[in-house]
Amino acid sequence: MAALGVTMQPTRASLAAALAAITLAAPRTASAVAVASNDAATAVHEDVVFVVYDEVARREHMLYAARLAPAAPRVSLGLLTPSAAAIEPLPGVDLMAALHALVAPHEARSLGRPPAPPAPWSARGATLVGTSTPLGKEAAAEKLFDAQWLGAHGEQGGGLSLALLGVTAPVEDRVELVTPAVHLAFDADRPMLVRREPPRAAPPEPDVPSPRLPVVVESVQPSPKDAAPSEEAIAKVLRARTADLLACYERFLEQRPGEARKITVEAVIRPKGEPASTRLAGERGDATEAELGTCVATAIKGRQFPRTDAGWRFSADIAFTPPRTPARRTHVVTLGPSRLAWEAPEAKGKLAHDFEISPADLAQAFAPELRRAMGLPEGRRIWLTHWLDRDERRTTAGDVIFTQAEIPADGEPGTLGHVQAQVLQRAGAGPKAAAPRDAKTKRASSTRWRMWPVAGSFGVAALAVLLGLWLSRDDRRGPRG
Repeated sequence: MAALGVTMQPTRASLAAALAAITLAAPRTASAVAVASNDAATAVHEDVVFVVYDEVARREHMLYAARLAPAAPRVSLGLLTPSAAAIEPLPGVDLMAALHALVAPHEARSLGRPPAPPAPWSARGATLVGTSTPLGKEAAAEKLFDAQWLGAHGEQGGGLSLALLGVTAPVEDRVELVTPAVHLAFDADRPMLVRREPPRAAPPEPDVPSPRLPVVVESVQPSPKDAAPSEEAIAKVLRARTADLLACYERFLEQRPGEARKITVEAVIRPKGEPASTRLAGERGDATEAELGTCVATAIKGRQFPRTDAGWRFSADIAFTPPRTPARRTHVVTLGPSRLAWEAPEAKGKLAHDFEISPADLAQAFAPELRRAMGLPEGRRIWLTHWLDRDERRTTAGDVIFTQAEIPADGEPGTLGHVQAQVLQRAGAGPKAAAPRDAKTKRASSTRWRMWPVAGSFGVAALAVLLGLWLSRDDRRGPRG
């Protein structure tokens, strides 16, 4: 959702060294980043945008924040809007925490368990100022973004404007930067989201050491030497496909943003090269570290190693480092008294949530003054839809024109009434929960009816015995007379 320009002027050599140590060369399509003068290219790792449309005022409101890696003292972000935007920083607002406050109660009610809370998005002293200018008149932006791209879109017309967000952060030895949240408001005939991002200007060649990959096999120790392949042959297998290992690390970074980690994995290999077992060696650490180690061990168990005459084993140290240009992930969240649908999201767009918000949950996520500023009406039903956009090619990304629809009637899927019915079912008050008790009663009644013939037979036999004893009494007394 954002295009970035970066001017980085470290005041300490240690910061430049720390950033150089986590560098990853990546395609320029991974994120629209413009660089003026810097030692490492900063790129968007994760961003979140809330969209609220005020249909009465024909005005759209956006809340935006981003996580960038590696950190830089000054960052410029460019957001395209349908018209000139009013820009207001929101210091102290954590948009990912707000999204969690909205989603967690719904998942707890509908699924019976809440999701894990995200790591805090703390700006840590960063400040933000913003300006908005019609596209094609942004001479300052041309120093940060591709002037030809900006000019071409400005000539096409359509009233697009560029909101420039200047972020300044204290100089620290940190590997990522979280921008303060910002509120943008602009006139719009219909709810929309401009996803196009200007390509970054060509940066100068950085005077830094060769880039490091985010996954590095640092050492391999095979045994026994006479049966196992060489260390390089084993390391080659571990380095051949890293997508599954990076997926493990990305889940780790969601809980530990910007943190490097080294783990040791031990494996037993059969003669045919198939892993018989893999496990994490050494201390497991907390739950997040243990999950990373287990995930990596499972991924390695699916590898095919060289064939040998006998079984063998190895241990390997695998180091994970935050990448220079991490995978892009954008949370697109719509809120309002109507249901906004993204009809044809890109292939990498995934619908994550689609439900009605309770007034209490909305109040927990946003303060009253912010709700009023965004035009969220009091006393109205509010619907939330959440997409996860992983598209990395944003320079030509299609804009989103949201389709408006009425909120479903209470009791339909996603509404508060439907969720409440699910809660009652799990609590044992619904018809499905009552069915086992009804069946049990029916089985008991059927069993009682099957017992009646047996009881009747015993009763008839008992009466026959008693009658026979009574009749034989006269025989024992002998003839009368």
